[in-house]
Parts: sequence; C-alpha cells; structure tokens
Amino acid sequence: MPPCYRGGATSETVSGSAAARVGRTSLRKVHTAESILEIAHLRNVLEGAGIACFVRNERLAGGLGEIPFVECWPELWVVRNGDALQARGLIDAARSAEPYSGPDWQCERCGEWVGGQFDACWRCAPTDSET
Repeated sequence: MPPCYRGGATSETVSGSAAARVGRTSLRKVHTAESILEIAHLRNVLEGAGIACFVRNERLAGGLGEIPFVECWPELWVVRNGDALQARGLIDAARSAEPYSGPDWQCERCGEWVGGQFDACWRCAPTDSET
C-alpha cells in the first residue's frame, strides 16, 4: 500500500521521515471538502488505486472562528504532480456513484416489504441467538 502523508502543503513542511520520501516532488491539491469523513474516504479511494497522498488541515476545525472557515476545511493532496489527473477522475467517480439499492423484497418470515438497500427485515430481524 502506498504511503499516505499527513502534514503541510509543501514538501518542505512534511515532517520527519515522510519529508525524506517526498523529497522535492511537486505536490498538488486535488480536493477540499467541509467534511473530514469525505476526505478520509477519498484518501482511501486514492490509496487503493496506488496514488500516494496526504491530508492537510485534518485537525484544523478547532481554529474555526479565528481562521476563515474555508481555510479550515481538510484538503487532499497527491504527492506526485503526475497523479493529479487520475486522482481527480477517481474522486469524481467516487462522488457521483449512486449508493446500491436493489429491488425491494418481501420477508419470508413475516411478509413485511423491505427496501432493497437492506439485507435484514426491520420488523423480525433475527436476534443474536437465532443467527
């Protein structure tokens, strides 16, 4: 799995051994979002595709109010400038993906209709002792 760096926006501010690995590579910001959950998910998507990346402003939400809110948003950066285009394509695909929702189904046990996104009946779901 490729390394994921957490630190500043330039190779000079990435701390410790990560700085040695990054060297003077051009870093590129590929996404920013209000939610750290979205950024963490997209980081996992990029790492899964073999793109080395890091998150900047991961813990800056505490400065909100003292710092303009947009400046506090977490940012996702790729280590190699050449990976930016592929990373943006993966990010766009991940953000536009529709959540899976199969057809609605009827529970064989109680007859209740259940939405396709669920795999257990909400009405008579088996207890731990029945599974």
